[in-house]
Amino acid sequence: MTDIQRDRLLRAALGFLALEPRAPELQLLHRWADNWRGVGDVIGGMERQGFRLHLTNIEAGAWRATFSRDAMSAAEGFAAAPTPWAAVQRAAWAAVTKEDSERR
Repeated sequence: MTDIQRDRLLRAALGFLALEPRAPELQLLHRWADNWRGVGDVIGGMERQGFRLHLTNIEAGAWRATFSRDAMSAAEGFAAAPTPWAAVQRAAWAAVTKEDSERR
């Protein structure tokens, strides 16, 4: 699989993960992604795109995820959520969509 194919697959998965899992196909996707294994898979995909993750459990039931290319600059993607996987998925989506808007 090429880097372009990996990038497109990551973006598609993140986009579908943003939808409510009402359809059986989306439920299956969430079963894959809504756990620590899914967090690792998203992180791996984002690392291939040059992003690094900072994940913090700020308090009970509150996780904060930040994706950036450079630790000394502003984050390209940020999200807070009650679970680590939701925070990582949302922050990753924010980073890749911000990157898309900056290309235009």
